[in-house]
Amino acid sequence: AWHVIAMYAPSLALTGFRSVRPSRLTIIGGILIAAAGILQLPGTTGSFSASAAALGMGWSLVTLGTTLWIHEDGEPSRLLLGFHDAALLGAALLGALAAGLVP
Repeated sequence: AWHVIAMYAPSLALTGFRSVRPSRLTIIGGILIAAAGILQLPGTTGSFSASAAALGMGWSLVTLGTTLWIHEDGEPSRLLLGFHDAALLGAALLGALAAGLVP
């Protein structure tokens, strides 16, 4: 449940803030995604919950940051929007496949 809340709460909380820099959101989100991997190392129930929440929040910030980034200069091209969506799908697929490698 915390993972799902963390996936959408940052976008709701940041709605309307024009002063937020997209590059900062993307970097902070990437750091949270990396931290999720580290948080999972102990292998306890609590570490899994913390990891899932950090992963959801990181995903949210990266998605929000990159979306704002490509819209910074106005309406982006269809090619750029397609590349953005393909990159998101590719990253999700790689993450799901990589999960099978974890013992």
